[in-house]
Amino acid sequence: MKKIFIFVVLCLIATQKVWTQYDKTEVFNKIKKKYANSTAVSINFCDAKHTSACYFLQAKKGNKFNLKSGNRRIVCDGKTLWNYSITNKNVVISDFEEGVASFTLDYFFFEIFPNLIPTSFKSELSSSKKKSYVLSLRCENQNTGVNTVNLSLTPDFTDIKELELVGDMGTQSWIIKKIKVNPKLDNSTFNFKVPEKVEVIDYRL
Repeated sequence: MKKIFIFVVLCLIATQKVWTQYDKTEVFNKIKKKYANSTAVSINFCDAKHTSACYFLQAKKGNKFNLKSGNRRIVCDGKTLWNYSITNKNVVISDFEEGVASFTLDYFFFEIFPNLIPTSFKSELSSSKKKSYVLSLRCENQNTGVNTVNLSLTPDFTDIKELELVGDMGTQSWIIKKIKVNPKLDNSTFNFKVPEKVEVIDYRL
């Protein structure tokens, strides 16, 4: 009888491991269908730690992005970077250098996402007793500067509600308010026209 019990327990453990592996892979495959082959994104998002800090990002592969916040706008056409401060009434122009510009979410979708491997999947209850589904992943490319990623997902596992990145720059968490994958973005989106009566600081070589 004892041997039968041990055998049943071992079978249940083995079955649980199989389903755990299946679940995280299945969920990641759903997410990949939407995001893996993205070449352009349009995202409304906020800093999870400072929810009043919200942004609107439009981006294309090739280091083209247009990032807007309350009093700042950062635009890059792949070669030139414009950093416009409405408060200071100035715009700093420089040559774009890959790896130097501050992290934006386009980097996650274009560079990090293709290198992710799922490690676990679980459901959690928040303080408001709402169920959250969290997919944890490991980044195989060490050059991205990101080690692990945690994605909080919608109940159908097709949309990202929040993402957490852990790596060389510490931990960064973002709440995704709205996202469009592969929207039509004209190249003029990534060119900045300097407003009148604004100081221009040009650091280009």
